[in-house]
Amino acid sequence: MSRWMSGLIAAALAVAIAGCGGDGGETKTVTVEETPAGDASAEGTASPEADQAEGEGEAAPVVETEGSIDGGRARFVVTQLQRSGPTVILNARLELVDPAGDELQVASSLEDGTFQELADGSSEPGDVFDGVAMIDPEGRKKYLVARDEINHCVCSNDLGAAFVSAEAPVELAATLTAPPPDVTQVDLIVPGFETLRDVPLAD
Repeated sequence: MSRWMSGLIAAALAVAIAGCGGDGGETKTVTVEETPAGDASAEGTASPEADQAEGEGEAAPVVETEGSIDGGRARFVVTQLQRSGPTVILNARLELVDPAGDELQVASSLEDGTFQELADGSSEPGDVFDGVAMIDPEGRKKYLVARDEINHCVCSNDLGAAFVSAEAPVELAATLTAPPPDVTQVDLIVPGFETLRDVPLAD
């Protein structure tokens, strides 16, 4: 799924303040307008290590953590966390901790738990990757997944059809609001997983 995300980075961005986070820090999200898939000017750039690993069929890990989905143990592997203008591109994958274990359905395991009403009056499905967020511990601010012009998350969706197995990890992608340029490390929150601390934010 991470490949399609490259075509969704903003042509126009409008920052919207979305209240306060539960930790007393300011919560921020952005609204983005989708650009056509395949627009090279909109693509995030992976690290050289990730490029090399992708040539071998799998991106190299930046950091990883363990947690649970669908009643089983899974590993969340960050393969890219990189600035792209006023946004941050996150690419990751889910793997089984026990390679001999049963496959796990992602479904709504990674959603934010908040009802999101779309511009057309419908609601966003729950099987989306909008629960991920970045925390700037020093600035005490939380940065959320970006949303498009109808309020749909710019993130992997239709995860009800995604199953993690030993033979097939699940690729995930999301675009988040970027913190100020002087923030070089963030904590990454992923529903159901241990918080990732001091994750490097690539330029």
